[in-house]
Amino acid sequence: MSKGLTPTITAMRHSRKGQASVFIALLLFVLVLFLAMATNIGIVINDRIRMQNTVDMATYTVAYNEAQVLNELVEINREIADIVAYCRTVLTSTVWATCIPDEPDPVAEVFILSCKEMLDVQIDRFVAKAEWQSAVGNALDAGKETAERNFAGTRALTSFMDGIFGSPTFPGTYTLDYSYNVWGLSFPLPSIANLQQAQVTLNYTRLPGVPGPDGCNYEPPIYPENDVYAWFYKATDEPEIWVEGRVKGTPRKQLLDFAYSSGGGDGGYFGASSTGGDDTIWAYAVAKPFEGSIGPTRASDGDRNGEWMAGPLYVPGAAASVYTQASVLGMVDEYRARLAGITDNLAGSALPTWLAEIDGSWDSSLFTH
Repeated sequence: MSKGLTPTITAMRHSRKGQASVFIALLLFVLVLFLAMATNIGIVINDRIRMQNTVDMATYTVAYNEAQVLNELVEINREIADIVAYCRTVLTSTVWATCIPDEPDPVAEVFILSCKEMLDVQIDRFVAKAEWQSAVGNALDAGKETAERNFAGTRALTSFMDGIFGSPTFPGTYTLDYSYNVWGLSFPLPSIANLQQAQVTLNYTRLPGVPGPDGCNYEPPIYPENDVYAWFYKATDEPEIWVEGRVKGTPRKQLLDFAYSSGGGDGGYFGASSTGGDDTIWAYAVAKPFEGSIGPTRASDGDRNGEWMAGPLYVPGAAASVYTQASVLGMVDEYRARLAGITDNLAGSALPTWLAEIDGSWDSSLFTH
């Protein structure tokens, strides 16, 4: 081999080594790039799963707390019904006879006044528990706290449609019609459901008398009546209380995000804009307490709307008999929460996916309280 060719061959070998180095460097860059993309996609997918879990748990928390409130309302209603039954039993088991003509019995009237006071205590308990802030507002706060504990930074991104008119969680969508026994005035208050108050009758048999030379001459019996406010009920027997939750936005992450900027509201995906927009996650879930009703659940409209009267009641007539009605109202304290799937019905054929149409087409009729 000619000595003149040696430098040329050596240069060619160095050139090939240089090309291989460049190729290896490019290959390593592509591998790192794909690794970074795979890592960031994994982070995004993990965030999506965590966001869905967050909204599921947050919404379930709201429904669970509302279910507990509903069960407590049922128990208070039962206590109110028990008071009515007790007062009626005392009134109807006694023949109230005094030598006073055509007047209510003063002792019986004092007893009825004490019954009203006992009812007022439980009625005030019911109102305090059913009022929106206690029954709904506290549940929403618990839901947001659950979201924050599961995924830091999501409290401000979590909502349960409580700011949208017509939503079941909106203050004022549902009211409690509260009547004071003393004044007989009605005060509608924001509540967890549309609730009305039953008015029931306390009556007794009264033997008025007229003083005579041989003592008291008793006249035919009369049946004084006192109407009192009692338990609460819903106008329909539909038991569902619906909650819709959402967590908006992808958590901000600077890791491996070339387009990240501190001004972005959601951080963005790998290589995506961090100013919001298409890379926003809308997590969606619905939950409901079910199987139960706050008020009477008997089949007929008259019974369901609160006209079912607890305890014995005198039925004036020839026999002057005592008409005994059930001391319970058919209320079932089986409210409990569950997450609703995408195929669960709201009312009729309405699907939970319809609830997502909240901008300009909110339809409150899809909810049944």
